[in-house]
Amino acid sequence: MWLIAQDIDMHTFTYDDMTWKAPFKLTAKRNDYVHALLAYFDIEFSDTHKPVKFTTRTEAKPTHWKQSVFYVVENLTMVKGESLSGQITVTPNEKNFRDLDINISVDFSGDHQESYTEQFYRFR
Repeated sequence: MWLIAQDIDMHTFTYDDMTWKAPFKLTAKRNDYVHALLAYFDIEFSDTHKPVKFTTRTEAKPTHWKQSVFYVVENLTMVKGESLSGQITVTPNEKNFRDLDINISVDFSGDHQESYTEQFYRFR
């Protein structure tokens, strides 16, 4: 299940762009449990004499950067083809400019359960 929540161009990026939100919808590829949501990033430095690209996706060659794991309060039991939806909201932390406050809401209604949760995370 892949999702692109935010695309950032560092040439035009401003402090105001640090606050953003994006809806998401993820569909199960098999019967399984959801314990967490995973965030990763792809990066490209293209305005250099030697362009550089890499990703932190789980199936890619490891880097010193890793994925970020957002554990859910209630594990979800999903059947292949079922979808969960939600929204991620990101804002700079008021006390530490290096931290991000992340709020993730998840709404799920499946064969085995229904769940709506909203969780707060601090990204350091």
